[in-house]
Amino acid sequence: MTRLDQLLEEGIKLGASDLHLTVGIEPRYRINGGLRSSNNSELTADEAEVMIKKMMTAEAEEEFVEQGEVDFAYHLGDYRFRVNAFQQRGQAAAVLRTIPNRILSFKELGLPQQLKELAFKPRGMFLVTEVLLVVGNRLL
Repeated sequence: MTRLDQLLEEGIKLGASDLHLTVGIEPRYRINGGLRSSNNSELTADEAEVMIKKMMTAEAEEEFVEQGEVDFAYHLGDYRFRVNAFQQRGQAAAVLRTIPNRILSFKELGLPQQLKELAFKPRGMFLVTEVLLVVGNRLL
């Protein structure tokens, strides 16, 4: 089993939404919105590049080389991951988002009961958006 597969399996067990691969630091997991160290060794530039390119198809690798970034899917067993590979400070980096293999319930998503009631009404629908307000150089 490769180091990447071990990291992904650990992330699945921890309930991580993302795995971040960045040269010079240990791989990190996004869990409940915060980043958590994987307690592994730092990624070298060569290791990160091999790890990331091993996931790519020939077409994805060509786009990565030409554009400096690429989005693609990666599979490990029953799990799927959306991968965004990019150049960071001249080195290969990536974020792998876990795609659940089943639809999560309202409770598992942490959504309030009122949204469930609204969704199940005739023609019930709700829209979730995020609003960012930037004033000067500050994000409010």
